[in-house]
Amino acid sequence: MGFNSITIMGDSKTIINKCKKKARDKSVLGAIIDDIQSIKTRFQKITFRFIQRT
Repeated sequence: MGFNSITIMGDSKTIINKCKKKARDKSVLGAIIDDIQSIKTRFQKITFRFIQRT
């Protein structure tokens, strides 16, 4: 799509923190987090931000 930077926002603090880390996750959501980690290399800048659920 041609994007250089992307911001991913979510209301799950645990998932956002796991996406920020480079370590492999062994939880149930590990496969999804692995997919996110593989996509990170396609962008120059990627930001994960926690937002409150309202």
